[in-house]
Amino acid sequence: MKKNILKYYLYIFITGAIFGYTAEILYSLVIRNKLVHPGTLSGPFCPIYGIGIVLLILVVRNKKSKFLSFLNAFVAASLLEYISAYISEVFFNHKIWDYSNYILNINGRVCLVYSLMWGIGGFLIISYIEPNAYKMYNKYQSKKTDLFFFTLLILMILDILIKTISGIL
Repeated sequence: MKKNILKYYLYIFITGAIFGYTAEILYSLVIRNKLVHPGTLSGPFCPIYGIGIVLLILVVRNKKSKFLSFLNAFVAASLLEYISAYISEVFFNHKIWDYSNYILNINGRVCLVYSLMWGIGGFLIISYIEPNAYKMYNKYQSKKTDLFFFTLLILMILDILIKTISGIL
């Protein structure tokens, strides 16, 4: 068992939220040829990516079969994407994305194309990126990095609270 596993998951969550935000911006610039602000938060966070990476670590890591790892990543990421879209639509009256024009979509919330991408991406993250992230976590963990990550977490929580309260009012 990894030492400080909860803190490690927190680091992965925050890092995933920031990298997800960055990936969304780059994707929009390259594919859509426009700059967009991803997500609904004000800061540089897309928490869904942080949740997704932690979920992948819990569900996919240590699978002996590469195909099974891919399949688990495919299913876990698709479920997370569907549930997130559903919650956003039902509770916040906000449609985060719409895959209605894609073939093999479910209520416009998930589609085969993106589920395949999440499956491949999740497999690559779990197989190659996360093991190196864990090594870096162990190598560079200190009170300063703890303070940095906990400050980011507090900023993200404040951002979520402000957005939630402003959406309710």
